[in-house]
Amino acid sequence: MPIFEPKIEVFIGRDALETIAVFDDDYPHLHNILKSHAIIRVDLNDTELDEILSDGENDFSQFCLRNDIQVVPFKEYFSSLRENMAQIADRPHAIFFFNIPISEANELSSKYGVIVQSEMDIQDNALQLLFRKNLDKGEIVTGASDGWSNLLKEIPLPPINSLIISDNYLLKNVDNGAFIGFENLKMLLNAILPNTLDITFHILIVTRMHNNLSPQKANKLYEELKSYLRRIRSYNFQLEFVFNPTIHPRKIFSNYFVIIGDRGFNLFHPKYNTKVHSDNQISISSILHDTINVYGDTVLAISSKDLKKIWNSYIELREQITNEVNDTTKMIIGDITPDKHLRNRLIN
Repeated sequence: MPIFEPKIEVFIGRDALETIAVFDDDYPHLHNILKSHAIIRVDLNDTELDEILSDGENDFSQFCLRNDIQVVPFKEYFSSLRENMAQIADRPHAIFFFNIPISEANELSSKYGVIVQSEMDIQDNALQLLFRKNLDKGEIVTGASDGWSNLLKEIPLPPINSLIISDNYLLKNVDNGAFIGFENLKMLLNAILPNTLDITFHILIVTRMHNNLSPQKANKLYEELKSYLRRIRSYNFQLEFVFNPTIHPRKIFSNYFVIIGDRGFNLFHPKYNTKVHSDNQISISSILHDTINVYGDTVLAISSKDLKKIWNSYIELREQITNEVNDTTKMIIGDITPDKHLRNRLIN
C-alpha cells in the first residue's frame, strides 16, 4: 500500500540546507518547511552525516537539534540522479535543490514537472499560492479563450506532472446532450496543463456512474478525452478512469496545489463557455501555502487523508472486479495494467 505521508520531501545539499537554516529571515517559509513539514534527504552518506551531527557546535547540527527534524542520508540517490535525472519525476511532492544555474533548474522543472531550485538563487516563495474566486450564475469571465483559461491566465502555477480529479457529480448534469462537467474538465485541463513535458503526464478521474451513463458511453468519454489531450499537447498522457463513489469534497489534486469547487467543476456553460452556469466558489491552494501562520492541518495533510480514502475505495472495487461481482455502475478503465492496477504518481 502506498504511504500517504503528510510531508514533502526536500532533496538538498549541506551548504543549501545550512543557508536556509541560518538565514531564516531571508527564507522564512522554506525554513519553516524544513523544520516542520519535510523529510530532508541530504546529499551525504551515513558517515558524513554522523560526523557533522556529532559536532554540536556547527550550524547544521544546531538546526537539527533545535527542531528535532528528520534528516536522511541520501548520497547514493543523488549520485544516481547524475546518471538519470528523469527519476525526479517520480517524487511528485518533492523540492530539489541542486548546485546548478537557475536556468538549468528551470529547465529541469519544465522537463519533469517538479520543483527544482538552484542553490545559487534560492526562491523562498516556491510553495506560495492561494487563489479564491466567487462566481455568480450568468457572470461572464472575459478574455480571448474559454472561461477556465480566462479565469486562471494570470495565476503562476507551479510545475506539475500528475492530476487526480475526484468529483461524484462530474458526469451527472447534461445540457443539450453534452456533459457539463466533462466539457468543463477539458477547458480546465487546457488551462493548467504544462505547455511542454519530457515525460508522460498522469491523469486519474474518479467519479460516480450515474443513470445517464452506461459502460459503453463511459468508454467513449475516455476515448474522447484521450483524443482531446493529444490535440492540445504534444507529450504523452496516461489516462485512467475509476467509476466508483468517491470523497465528498470535489477536488483536483496535483503535485503542489489542490483545486476545490464548492459546487464541483460544472462552472461554465458547455456552449457559451465564458458564461458561469451556476453560482460557485473556486479555490486553488498550495499544499503548504502559509507554512508560518497555518493552524490545524495543512492542505497536504488533508489531501493525504483524502487520497488514502480514494485509494482504499479503489482497492475494494478492484477486489470486487477480480472476484467477478457484476455491477455495471462501477468500472476501472483506461491506461491501466491487465489486473486493473492504477499507476498515477500521486498514489503510487
